[in-house]
Amino acid sequence: MLKISIVTPSFNSERFIEDCILSVLNQNYPNFEHIIIDGGSNDGTIDIIKKYKHLKWISEPDNGLYDAMNKGIKMSSGKYIGILNSDDWYEEDVFNKVLNIFESKSNVGVVHGDMLKWKNGKIYRKDKYKEHQMYYGMWVKHPTCFIRKEIYEHYGLFNTKYKLQADYELMLRFKKNGVIFHYIPHVITNFRMGGYSTENWSLKESIEVRTKNGFSFIWAFISAITVRSIFKIRLTFKDIINK
Repeated sequence: MLKISIVTPSFNSERFIEDCILSVLNQNYPNFEHIIIDGGSNDGTIDIIKKYKHLKWISEPDNGLYDAMNKGIKMSSGKYIGILNSDDWYEEDVFNKVLNIFESKSNVGVVHGDMLKWKNGKIYRKDKYKEHQMYYGMWVKHPTCFIRKEIYEHYGLFNTKYKLQADYELMLRFKKNGVIFHYIPHVITNFRMGGYSTENWSLKESIEVRTKNGFSFIWAFISAITVRSIFKIRLTFKDIINK
């Protein structure tokens, strides 16, 4: 039975990290490891982590979310790696569904699926895979992705110079290099919506992520500006509704 590794970055995550841990522990699959990369929490996160002896974990300052993910990937000993944020949780029997694909389709490098977004304890929306969105932003739902470790070894980890789009850049890099993605039409991950910050967004980063992975400069510029404009319109619309 092939081994799967789950990497969870965390920081001051005492409210929800136990749900995350249990969703991994309760998968109907015995050969796994769960690695938690904590950024030096000063709440009750570490006390919760210590309750579960099967966990592999470290707690130390890091250089952000993508740096923590890279640390966890390097520590992983499984053939397949999933990344699950500390606020999020897996659906039941996900590991078996994912590994059935990997074992039956040896050419597949990334398996991914749908994601439920939760807000204030209620389902906000279901995010489904739409391939055409690749040209505008993250077309696969990163929290649902499981990736062969050898893909990281061949094509690299998250580029931490990018503050908000390192996951998008990584997936574009995989795609550019011919990595095969396989979509499962099932909910894989539940994602808690929080205070997503756009303060670090920059046009330069958005264009660079695209041009280095095959976009022309003109198309990269149009794509980046379009996505940014749509996002700002949505925020404005929400503000109007909530007044």
